[in-house]
Amino acid sequence: MVRVELHRLRDDGTLAGFVVRGHAGRGYRGTDIVCAGVSALTTATVLGLQARLGLEPEVEKDGDEGYLRCGLDPKAVPPELWARAQDLLETMALALRQIAEDYPKNVRVEEVAV
Repeated sequence: MVRVELHRLRDDGTLAGFVVRGHAGRGYRGTDIVCAGVSALTTATVLGLQARLGLEPEVEKDGDEGYLRCGLDPKAVPPELWARAQDLLETMALALRQIAEDYPKNVRVEEVAV
């Protein structure tokens, strides 16, 4: 199962990052559409934060283990870029929740206060 943690700031509820762990187990490696969907969404979000917004999130990944962590320090991001980062992160969260709804045995999304 893929487990997604969405890290929300306690003070204002904005997304500061996420952690993805595991494999969906819906198909063979390289053919699992659920894993591919989660990977595409989370990787695109990291790339968007980096390439489109010029941010440097903390990123840690291990493809073999199905692990990706992305975190932003709200104190290091200008407010106008924080708002744009929220658009990317919240869109990713919406899409991941939809995948979890469609494939409840393969993906779980939970919110964690940080």
